[in-house]
Amino acid sequence: MPVELAGTASFDGTASGSLKALSVAGYLEVRDFTTVLPRGTAPPQAGPTRVAQTTAPAAPAQTVRMHWDLLSADVAYSPQQASVRNGVLRRAGAQIDVDGAVQLRKGKYNQFSPIDARLRVIGADVAELQSIAGYNYPVTGRLDVNLRVSGTQADPRGNGRIALTNATAYGQPIRSLTTDISLQNREAQLRNILLSSDLGQVTGAAAYNLGSEAFRFDLHGGGIQLAKVPQANRPNLRATGVLTFDASGSGTADAPVVNANLRLRDLTVNGKTLGDLDAEAVTKGSELRLTARSNMQDANLHLDGTVSLRGQMPGQAVLTLSSADLNPLLKGFVRTDLTGKTAISARVEASGPMKNPKAMRVEAVVDRLSTDTQGVFVQNQGPIRVRVVDQVATIEQFRMAGEGNRFLTVGGTVELAGARRLNLKAGGDIHLKILQTFNPNIMSGGFTDFDLVVGGTIPKPAVEGQINIRDGAVALIDLPNGLSNVNGSLVFTENRLEVRTLNARTGGGDIALGGFVTFDRGVAFHITAKGRDIRVRYPEGMSSTANADLLLSGTMKNALLSGEVTVTRFAMNSQFDLSLYLARSKQPPTTPKPDSLLNNVNFDIHVSSTPELRVQTSLAKISGNVDIRVRGTATRPAILGRVSIVEGDMLFNGTKYHLERGDVIFTNPVRIAPILNIEASARVRDYDITLGFHGPVDKLSTNYRSDPPLPSGDIIALLALGRTREEAANPAMMANGQPQQTFTESASNALLGQALNATVSSRVQKIFGISRVKIDPQVGGPENNANARMTVEQQISNKITLTYITNLTQSAQQIIQVEYNVNRNLSIIAVRDQNGIVGFDVRLRQRKK
Repeated sequence: MPVELAGTASFDGTASGSLKALSVAGYLEVRDFTTVLPRGTAPPQAGPTRVAQTTAPAAPAQTVRMHWDLLSADVAYSPQQASVRNGVLRRAGAQIDVDGAVQLRKGKYNQFSPIDARLRVIGADVAELQSIAGYNYPVTGRLDVNLRVSGTQADPRGNGRIALTNATAYGQPIRSLTTDISLQNREAQLRNILLSSDLGQVTGAAAYNLGSEAFRFDLHGGGIQLAKVPQANRPNLRATGVLTFDASGSGTADAPVVNANLRLRDLTVNGKTLGDLDAEAVTKGSELRLTARSNMQDANLHLDGTVSLRGQMPGQAVLTLSSADLNPLLKGFVRTDLTGKTAISARVEASGPMKNPKAMRVEAVVDRLSTDTQGVFVQNQGPIRVRVVDQVATIEQFRMAGEGNRFLTVGGTVELAGARRLNLKAGGDIHLKILQTFNPNIMSGGFTDFDLVVGGTIPKPAVEGQINIRDGAVALIDLPNGLSNVNGSLVFTENRLEVRTLNARTGGGDIALGGFVTFDRGVAFHITAKGRDIRVRYPEGMSSTANADLLLSGTMKNALLSGEVTVTRFAMNSQFDLSLYLARSKQPPTTPKPDSLLNNVNFDIHVSSTPELRVQTSLAKISGNVDIRVRGTATRPAILGRVSIVEGDMLFNGTKYHLERGDVIFTNPVRIAPILNIEASARVRDYDITLGFHGPVDKLSTNYRSDPPLPSGDIIALLALGRTREEAANPAMMANGQPQQTFTESASNALLGQALNATVSSRVQKIFGISRVKIDPQVGGPENNANARMTVEQQISNKITLTYITNLTQSAQQIIQVEYNVNRNLSIIAVRDQNGIVGFDVRLRQRKK
């Protein structure tokens, strides 16, 4: 028996009669067993077309193994009848209920034996049923059947209902498929067919004769949404519209008669409304005639063809397309707006056996193909001819020409099956503006000429030839620098592209590129770049000049940018906002796009500077050294190393600070997190003040020291308001008999003065080159008249500073001061006061412990 028993089997019944006419009845139960049955005669296949029979020896019979959980039934056998009552066959979530009997003649069954049976299938797997029958259609789902059968094998009769739920067919989900089935006169009839899916609904009826193999059907489809058809909606294609059809047919597989019409309304491709399309198929005799006509705004489409419904179904069809605009289709492949119309007029002829599409012959002639993209107009010179015979595509003629004698030619053959070999030649002289059509963030210009030969196969092409670039330019909007004056040549050698010579200018400096790219097993590259005196303006407000020797190597999935960068000059302009930059650094990093190629670019770049690099800004002059290493990825870079400040001066809030020493340390290997260790000193009135900044930017601690010593609060007031808290709060009268300002008034005047200073200084400095302009009612000290005064300061050299102070209310009150810093501890000050008296002060600083 074709059963492998893993569990238990039992039979409890009775036997009676003679051995020649034995009658048996009882209860049968089998648990946990596997049936081993021969596969159906239909060969496995991936579609509805059956595999042709050959004379080759038959392959060994295949079997289908299927596990079952339970078989139970009341069975009876006698020479007159065999019956199964209350039969249950169960596996996983599926169950088959059987109840029936067949009449026997002397214990034997034949095609005229009467049958009376009921069959109920619940939750059967369609894929498993196909495997038993020997089919392999891309259809899945849950099948429920309720069927009553009577009559004989020669003349079966029956009726019932079939339901398919939670199904998919050819990748398209189906909510449900239901139909009533009846069997009479050896004809199976399907009535009340109702197919419901996300696309729409199909209704109708069909029949199939088991004897003559004749069929007939009448189907209607309505409200089918093209937007929900996977084949019409791909990453580069978005099509919408409403499809309806009516189809009817009859006859046999060898002599079918089919009539159908299809209506597509409001067709839209990639957001562009095209119009309507009507197609019709009509059978006359043994010939099927196909026609299609469009009613579109920007295209005229005509299809005419005939197919013989006999044998291999030979036929021919002609498709004519005129005045069509391809921009809706091209929008899915280019990422920029197409500035002009892409027009095409073509004729395509196909002929051959429809049952064997591989043997068909196709010829296409494009009479017109023109496009206007990014201001570059290109059109064909002569008709474009392409022919497909025996699955080999031959480009007989293809030449495009543009303005200024620009051209592109392609010719050769492509095998569409088998080894899929390539034998192509391409050459031309094209404008590099074409690159802008692939990415709206690219700006390009210049010209390139090339001469290439493509061999190998479609999976592994082999390219030979050379590409020359002349006066090229390319830039990405998101990058601070682009390339200009690009000149050089690239050479293809089979699966390798080598940069023979490629020079360009970027950021006012020169850069030379070299290396190669291979295409053997994926894309791999080894590109070198050597640049000198390259200026990079990034971030906004910063400018640095450097020499670089970089290497980009790896693959598209794992690349490494390494090398050396030497900074020779660094500057910041007045537009750079340090506070805003520090605030942005505290924000959490944005999540990069998961499919971005920058995620796969790793950094290992050593950045250093020339000895005692001078950094000049609108507020400071600093010299120091840089020695850092850039790690991480292009989307999440990290910095390790140190920036050392040797010396410098910084002007802030009208006060000059001298940077005694300083370090900016980067130790976080995950993100950019600088740690500051900087000290600065300043002299305010008769106090020498030292400030210390220590710790990370987000948790920065500040230390204040002064000589003579002052509390931290007085130091802050002295830096902000020019006086200590005690002086600001002293209500004593001034020498001129007017009361001194309160602390609140002093603070208000100081804030107002800062606002005026920022506005006036930025303009006066640009006009006269003055170091500092300050408007402050407290200039000159609290002992002087507290009227609004203006200070103009010019630093003549590192040691000499000239200061001019005038009372804005009295033109006669003018103070001129010259300060000469002999060294760090000794300075000489010459003052001509508002009374015209000239005096000299010698200031000596000395520290004692």
